[in-house]
Amino acid sequence: MIGYLRFFLASLVVYSHLDFPLWSFLGLKINQGVFAVFCFYIISGFFTALIFDRFKNSKNQMIEFYFDRLLRLVPLFCIVMCLVFLGNQVQFTPSLRILPEHAVSLKHLFLSFLQPINGVVGFLLAGDFSFGAYSHVTPAPSLALEVKYFFIFPFLALLRSSYLKTIMGAAVVCTVYCLHRQHIDLVESFTYRYLFGTLPLFLTGFIIYRQNKGEETSQKFKVEYIAAGIGILYCSLLLAMNLERVPWLMENALALLLCPSALKYLLKFKSGKIDHLAGYLSYGIFLVHIPIIHFLNIRQSKVEYLLAVLVLASALSFILHHLVERPVLKIRHRKGR
Repeated sequence: MIGYLRFFLASLVVYSHLDFPLWSFLGLKINQGVFAVFCFYIISGFFTALIFDRFKNSKNQMIEFYFDRLLRLVPLFCIVMCLVFLGNQVQFTPSLRILPEHAVSLKHLFLSFLQPINGVVGFLLAGDFSFGAYSHVTPAPSLALEVKYFFIFPFLALLRSSYLKTIMGAAVVCTVYCLHRQHIDLVESFTYRYLFGTLPLFLTGFIIYRQNKGEETSQKFKVEYIAAGIGILYCSLLLAMNLERVPWLMENALALLLCPSALKYLLKFKSGKIDHLAGYLSYGIFLVHIPIIHFLNIRQSKVEYLLAVLVLASALSFILHHLVERPVLKIRHRKGR
């Protein structure tokens, strides 16, 4: 059932990029798309651990894991970039923030292919990268942050859950300190730009995986309770300081409050073919919806436009899944076996 959740979260990202009004929770403003991305990070923390375990009998577990993640992210990303490049040759779209001379440049197309992996290239930097003109066409900063997590995960997998929870606590302390000192720009960085600040999200999913396998035996400090406590702490601080909007702290809090429990509940249900397909389509929708919005020149926040973009993005994602992802998936599963 997690595939349906991922599809819903991808739809929320589309919703936010059509500039619908922000949600309001306890008088605090929430960007729906950022909330969805943070939920994706929790889910990614779970599935990263699951995939890493597939290679536990391999002598080259770390290399096999990296190769699998590369095959999952890069092929479809590069195909989408090629489609955007070809689309700009037919109908130039300045709303994508690409200059006419850059839209036809093979150099900038090649630089765009590097976007998913420059999370490793700029490991200690923020998640915003500008490798060429096509860096804004897809949510590349979010992908780069995931790649950073993939890169360090084999080392995190060696740690006990108590150490992982300590790392989560240290990240929360840094965020709270920056908020207390009114360093709003640093709060934004810790909650969405830097890997250290977003580790509580990824590690929550990772520890849930351990709980689901029976490896995490502590009943007193279940990670979903810890995550909910962090979320309540962030909400309380924002309300106490009378801050209506601190990017992206409330989105982080709401994801920690809701997603862990939803993930554990959905894990009780057996996944079917449609559920698996919905999960795979979510990544394609995540990649193609921004080009679709701009090539169709949609400038209004209307439900009918949202549905139209979702249908087109789902259809294109379905085609790309069969043409690109399924052949790659066979390779990934063969390596996993």
